Amino acid sequence: RFHHDLPEILACSSTELTTRDLSRRFRFIHIDGGHVYDIVKNDIEVAKRVLIKGGIVVFDDHCTHPGVSAAIWEEAANGDLIPFCLTPKKLYATWEPTKTSAVTDLTNWALDLGIFEMDTEAVRGLQFLKLRMKPLHLSLLYRIYRKLLKIGRLYHPHAEIIALLQRKGYA
Repeated sequence: RFHHDLPEILACSSTELTTRDLSRRFRFIHIDGGHVYDIVKNDIEVAKRVLIKGGIVVFDDHCTHPGVSAAIWEEAANGDLIPFCLTPKKLYATWEPTKTSAVTDLTNWALDLGIFEMDTEAVRGLQFLKLRMKPLHLSLLYRIYRKLLKIGRLYHPHAEIIALLQRKGYA
């Protein structure tokens, strides 16, 4: 989708967001902030409040910080958060059960690329996809990344996942 205006990026603490009157809602939220449980819980509450129905939330550092992991999986167990894709650094989720069909599109995308190790797992009766780059491709990607960095162009699998979700109308 193309837009006439550039997106508005809100780069601030979620504790500041709770004091603002957010007059609009978002279809995509990327949470990469505090790694303390209480801050992540607040991030989740803010995201739930401002995410449109069917919107996607992405959590960074979900498996390297206990506070992040605890808050996310508590919301998945006690709330309605539905994780649908997991990478070593990112967890993609929604609060809308109908959006879990993204797993099929992401699986097909990953199979076409052939550079990921994949696995699926059921969470609360819904499938989610686990993606890891194959070691050979990870070292190749690192070499490509260094070359692209030198010429000022970057590539990141997360950006490709977001682009696919947007093309398919999920975010």
